[in-house]
Amino acid sequence: MHSWLKIGAIAAVWFVAAGQHVAAGQPSVEAFGNLPFMDAPQISPDGKHFAVTQSLGGRPAIAIYTVNAEPDDKPVVISPADWIIDGAEWLKNDRLAVFIKMNRKVGDEQNLMHTWTRAVSVDL
Repeated sequence: MHSWLKIGAIAAVWFVAAGQHVAAGQPSVEAFGNLPFMDAPQISPDGKHFAVTQSLGGRPAIAIYTVNAEPDDKPVVISPADWIIDGAEWLKNDRLAVFIKMNRKVGDEQNLMHTWTRAVSVDL
C-alpha cells in the first residue's frame, strides 16, 4: 500500500512540475490574434501560384501567391469593398474564378434579406 502512495506522490509532483514548465512557455492569447489566417488553399494547374482566403481588415480576401517567389514579392490581393469573398477556384494556369456574395434588404413589403452571388473571373 505504501509503495502505491509513493508512486502516486512521485507522479503528482512530476505532473505539477511538468505543467508549470509548459505554462511558462505558452504564448499569450493576443499573440494568436496577430497570426495570418489562411483558409481553402487552391494551387494553380501548373503549380506556379496558389490562392488562399485570408482575413484582411476583418473581411475575407483572396491572396494569390507565387510559388518560389522572392522574399520581397507581395501577393496579389482581391478584396472587394461591397461584396464578401465566398471562395475561389482555378480555371486555367493564369485565371481564377472568385465567388462573391452580397446580403441586402430589399425594399419590398416584407423587407426580407436577399443574398446575391456572383462568379468573377480574375486574370493574373
